[in-house]
Amino acid sequence: MNQDKFQMWKLALSTIHADDTVSSAEKNWFEEKIKSLEQNKILAFTDEQVKTLSETIHAPVENFIDEFKKIKDPANAAFLIHILHIVSRLDNHLHQKEQAIYNELEEIILGNVDMEQTKSLVARLETEQYHDDEFFKVDNEHSLFEKVIKTVLKLMSSGEYNFPDE
Repeated sequence: MNQDKFQMWKLALSTIHADDTVSSAEKNWFEEKIKSLEQNKILAFTDEQVKTLSETIHAPVENFIDEFKKIKDPANAAFLIHILHIVSRLDNHLHQKEQAIYNELEEIILGNVDMEQTKSLVARLETEQYHDDEFFKVDNEHSLFEKVIKTVLKLMSSGEYNFPDE
């Protein structure tokens, strides 16, 4: 298992300590998940990694946020936030410390996102998806093939492409 994914699992396991209390539900949930992942050969932990995870279940990772910043793959970072969301609710109580960690991780991930650019992209994609003129627009005016295909697709279309009701 690569170091980035292992880091994610180590921090995921450490989330059970976020509220300073490890409930049996939290511990059991992780033991079941790890066991299932190992049995299905989804995880390929080394012996050293298994030892580290065993230690993590008994003691939290120091400097959780700094350790989180070492995760480079956005999918691993997002999955860790998902795990924190699940684990923090296993004991039917979202502790302030758990919420604070969740908020800080979310801020780190979204901190580099240009929201205006994202909104612009979403608006453009919606326009392309719902307007006939955009959906069936010929991008290459010199391509007879594209013109024919787009015309046939438009004729075969089962209806108009309009913005959904708001």
